[in-house]
Order: sequence, then C-alpha cells, then structure tokens
Amino acid sequence: TTDAGTLTLKAKNSHIKGRVQDQAGSPIQNVVVNAYQVAAPGWGMTYTDTTGSFDITVSSGNWNVMVMPMSNQYVYQGGPVSVTIQASETKENNNFTLKLADSTIKGKVRKGSATGDLATDIFGGVWVRDTSLNDMLDFGGPMDDMMTKSGMSAGSASSGGMVGPGMEKGMGTGLYNGAFELKVP
Repeated sequence: TTDAGTLTLKAKNSHIKGRVQDQAGSPIQNVVVNAYQVAAPGWGMTYTDTTGSFDITVSSGNWNVMVMPMSNQYVYQGGPVSVTIQASETKENNNFTLKLADSTIKGKVRKGSATGDLATDIFGGVWVRDTSLNDMLDFGGPMDDMMTKSGMSAGSASSGGMVGPGMEKGMGTGLYNGAFELKVP
C-alpha cells in the first residue's frame, strides 16, 4: 500500500454561458458543449437547451470551449472559444454559429489501385480541410469497419454501444462496405 497523500478538490463555482444558433439566428438544441482547461486538468460538458443556451459549471482558470453538433445537419467552422474566469464569476456571450451541412462528399476506398477490391477491413480516416478559413478546421473522422462488425450501419448510434464524436454519419462516418460519406457546408 502506498500513501497518495492529500487530494485537494477545486470548487466548480464559476459559469461559462452562451448560445448556439444557426446562420439565421435560430437556436439549436441538444448540441454538446465541452469545456477543457488549458495546461491543467479540468473538463466540463453540457447540452444546449431548447433556446440554444448552455451553462457549464467550471472552476477558475483558463478554459477552451467547443461545440460538437451531434447530427449531420450542422457543422461548426471555427476553433475553440478561450475563456479566462475567476472563482464565483460568470462569463456570458460565449456564442457559436453553426453552418448548415448541405453538401455531401462520397467516395470509396480500394485496395492497391482504383480498380482493386473495396477495403472493408482497415482503420484509417477521411478528412477534408476547409481551405477558406485560416483555422484548424477539418471535417471528417475515422473510417472503421468495426461499426459494421458490431452490427451497426454507418450513421447508426442505436446499438447501445459507445459512438464517439466523429463516428456519426456526416461528421466522419465509419467505412461501410468500402465507402464513406461526409456532410460539409
């Protein structure tokens, strides 16, 4: 047995608030909003409500806030919002605007050549860089046939298993019968 010493917990008594909307200004509900502390251990998460509003309870410090639309209808084009907050402080107006993902990029992954067999047994990624922005924005995600091996079709999250960000159809889909499909603005 080793004595780990004394662990000290930091109070989460500060609030980062904002709103998520589309380009027309309409609220978007059920968007995941994550906050992670810069250069320190700290994380918070919430969902937007019916008005598109969110409130994440955090401790004091420097935080990055990021949205993760959980559908293939919208994408966020931008980096995290940086927030520096003191104990018992509320920072408001940390807002995000999502773009409608109304275009589709489809493709197939083949082994060896353009006429080779469809690849259904690989792990890799399909990424599309938005060159119109000088930011870190990529659309895409894992190509993983494990989704089909577990009985899930690409874009399905109903199997009860964990499907992480980037595995949803349209945000970066699993490789399905050697094909992929990405929704982009």
